[in-house]
Amino acid sequence: MKWVVVFAGSRDRYEIPLALAENDRLERLVTDFYSPLDTPLAPILRRLLPRTQFALNRRYKPGVGWARVKWSPIGQFNDRWLRKSQGERDDRLATMAGNFANSRGCGLLSYSYYGYAAFQAFGIDHWPKVLMQVHPHPMSVRKILYSDLDVCEFGKDSLLSEQELSSDQARLEKLAMEAHLADHCIVASNFTKCTLIENGVPEQRIHKVAYGVDISPHKVRDERTSTFRVMFVGQMVQRKGLEYLLKAWKKLRLPNAELVLAGRGRVDARLLEAFRSEFVYMGDISDDKVKQLYEGSDVFCMPSLVEGFGLVYLEALACGLPIIATPNTGAADIVQNGCEGFIVPIRDVDALAEKLEWAYRNRSALAEMRIAARTLAAQYSWARFRAGIVKVLDQIEAERKPKHDTGLATLFPSATA
Repeated sequence: MKWVVVFAGSRDRYEIPLALAENDRLERLVTDFYSPLDTPLAPILRRLLPRTQFALNRRYKPGVGWARVKWSPIGQFNDRWLRKSQGERDDRLATMAGNFANSRGCGLLSYSYYGYAAFQAFGIDHWPKVLMQVHPHPMSVRKILYSDLDVCEFGKDSLLSEQELSSDQARLEKLAMEAHLADHCIVASNFTKCTLIENGVPEQRIHKVAYGVDISPHKVRDERTSTFRVMFVGQMVQRKGLEYLLKAWKKLRLPNAELVLAGRGRVDARLLEAFRSEFVYMGDISDDKVKQLYEGSDVFCMPSLVEGFGLVYLEALACGLPIIATPNTGAADIVQNGCEGFIVPIRDVDALAEKLEWAYRNRSALAEMRIAARTLAAQYSWARFRAGIVKVLDQIEAERKPKHDTGLATLFPSATA
């Protein structure tokens, strides 16, 4: 069976379209923009737009050819010119994918945030509808973030900007319905799976496939500087548990130690301002610089309130960094407490401080944990992820196939008695 996949951006580095393309089962990737780097246009773009090579490369995946991608540049331009909301742009893209899959008689695999419109446009029940639930169920996320509003002191601004809290009721209801419109859901973590179940999605329709990491670009350095370094990579927002990390770090007041914050995307300025003397702020830096920071740090810590998985955990592990995470992330599925890192409850400043101080006072013990971290990351390749996706789709397709009826029971009832 062929499949149509829909999402905007470069979700999961195009690994799901690649998984299907490798097995000649990708009908089309429907997306907002894809670089034509395997066409005669490529050398022209490189010559005319030399400063955009990084951006062009991020929107391309070797193995997913331009001929297998469908997008509407005119529609995208019009949507932005007319100042349509992100939700409206997502719905337009999703509707295009649903209609296209219907016309081709294919299965439809939609990422969350596109599923409602995609499945509504797809309509028919002859072919399977699969949702890639990248984040936990929005109603569970909403509940967790709302409860944090009563606890946090400085991170309220970024909490209130989260889609699960800022969306109007109609949009939120659409997001909540996606998993129920799908025949099957794929998730990357047990936490996401549990949130779907608690919101009424039957467990037998949920399939877990953990994400992967390419360990080849990452190195493990045995030498460390005299300065103990803890690293955080992600958006500078309270959803990542940033206030609790900063409070724990401030509580410790460790000499000859630094907390480094790096990442792209949204920044909660009020939250950072409240702790401005407690960290080194790197902001939006290159991938190469992020790797250098991983390799030169002692511990990675991102105590997220809610996370679909958290690819940065695997990236840190690939560099031999022990990690500190929470049960509300995919890290809890793979990390053994005290072996490759630690799992602490969300919002627990004391537990965070305890683990950070232990790492600070036991740097020699971290050497063994670095080996375990790298070994663990090596087990979670992107090839493993792609194979897992294909296996799930094989199972779904097998369930859809009607059992072969030879007609013997009708023609020769006595022979089948």
